[in-house]
Amino acid sequence: MFKSAFDKEGKIAASVIPSSAFISEWISKDAREKVNIQKPSTYYLLLFPPHSVNIRMLNRKKTDCLVIFKQNSCIFVGVQSVKNRLRKHKIAMTFRRNIQDYISAPLTHQLVSDVLAEYRRPNDKINDLVQNGFLISLRRGLYVPGPELDLPLPHLFVIANHLRGPSYVSLETALAHWGMIPERVYEINSVTLKTSQVYDTAIGRFTYRHLDAPYYSFGLQRVEMGNNQFALMASPEKAVCDKIIATTGITLRSQSQTMAFLLDDLRMDDEALASLNLDNISSWIADAPKASSLQMLVNTLQRL
Repeated sequence: MFKSAFDKEGKIAASVIPSSAFISEWISKDAREKVNIQKPSTYYLLLFPPHSVNIRMLNRKKTDCLVIFKQNSCIFVGVQSVKNRLRKHKIAMTFRRNIQDYISAPLTHQLVSDVLAEYRRPNDKINDLVQNGFLISLRRGLYVPGPELDLPLPHLFVIANHLRGPSYVSLETALAHWGMIPERVYEINSVTLKTSQVYDTAIGRFTYRHLDAPYYSFGLQRVEMGNNQFALMASPEKAVCDKIIATTGITLRSQSQTMAFLLDDLRMDDEALASLNLDNISSWIADAPKASSLQMLVNTLQRL
């Protein structure tokens, strides 16, 4: 009797409406008691995804519950619960369609509110979308698509630029991106003109280190991350300088100390160090924090 619910390819046959006897034979008594269903009068086969079922159809059916088959499992759900899920699914699919042209960057509160302008209280709808997994809140007023929308996220470097701006990706994250250190970086490090900050989000940790202008604006590149996404990032030279400046307790006073810091502590690639543009670094020294350390960096690398 169990096999009769499936077609020749082993998939559930959409036309099958199992009888009470079939359900009682297939589902154990413990399972029925667990969901607190006492002999439902009618059973309907509901196949996923949810939009394959019409809400009007459910309105015409007088039934106590539905039997939902999914792969090799079976669960009971109340009709009202299914109707609510279908309405939420319809809202989510409309929302997905309206935002999919904007997902190359995080979604601002204003943009999401505009998409939901037809609702009387769009802020409540935004909260509902977050709670149901259709949006992920990175911080107040900034979102990315949630897992329920099945849309790609913006690149993490692009998210970092928007999460706290103005800022640019630097330090270990930029060094790893340029292939200057072997370690895999598990958080996104950035430099900002604002105060230092850390954001622990559902998609990862983003850290920001404050540095002052005019040094902040030196050595930046707009890097394409794919899918027409661009991130502001430190050049290899700027990332090395930022790391020296941001490392507490480090003042480079000799060439041997500098090489030990670069090769032993940071495990930088010596060939990558030899390829750095020292003229660029020299032009930043007058306006840079730890100017003497950067000058020692230039003097050391000139010998490579």
